[in-house]
Amino acid sequence: MNNLELKNRITELVNQKLEGSPLFLVEVKVLTQAVQIFMDGDRKVSVNDCAEINRYLDKLLNAEMPFSNQYALEVSSAGMGA
Repeated sequence: MNNLELKNRITELVNQKLEGSPLFLVEVKVLTQAVQIFMDGDRKVSVNDCAEINRYLDKLLNAEMPFSNQYALEVSSAGMGA
């Protein structure tokens, strides 16, 4: 899976997971050894929200490819860490 395919697949999975919730996907970045996912919402994005998306993606992507062997998965919100 190339970087564009991976980005599109992750975008699809995150949007499916967040559908109907107050959270939404802002951006997905596929870097050399990491995938960064940025979310926001109509309410504050919690660390638990980020962890839930991380576990969800890790499980699904590892079933499709050796994802964890190739990438570190980072899920955060625009306001986190600022």
